[in-house]
Amino acid sequence: MRKIADIFKKVGPLRLLMLTAAGVVNAFGITLFLTPVKLYDSGISGTSMLLSQVTPQGLSLSVFLIILNIPLFLYGLKKQGGSFTFSAIYTVAVYSMTAWLITDVLPVDVSIASPLAGTDLLLCAFRRSYIRHRQRSCHTLRRSYGRY
Repeated sequence: MRKIADIFKKVGPLRLLMLTAAGVVNAFGITLFLTPVKLYDSGISGTSMLLSQVTPQGLSLSVFLIILNIPLFLYGLKKQGGSFTFSAIYTVAVYSMTAWLITDVLPVDVSIASPLAGTDLLLCAFRRSYIRHRQRSCHTLRRSYGRY
């Protein structure tokens, strides 16, 4: 029990806020720009997008994000420790939950075209890459101040 309390103490509220923002921004970029026009991201996100489009309706992007990240969580726990693993699980949970809210709960129709960029593939790709660049800039800035 003491070990769990130490992990929470290491993470801190500012880091939780930044991890929440990263998960929400990622979910918006994927669900509003890439998925509607069938463009794929790289890594686990892209694989999850592809699998969610070729499997039955019940297996959504959110489900695959969690399932495909489980081996990475276990590897991270072994190599990086509890604080890193908690941060990864938290961010993927926020990412998955926000993607689920956008696609299944909120009245946003992303089945045919992006609500913010239409069917223009180049515009969707550009906006998603811009969002990703901003997210990485924030991460680099936090790293330069020694917060990780």
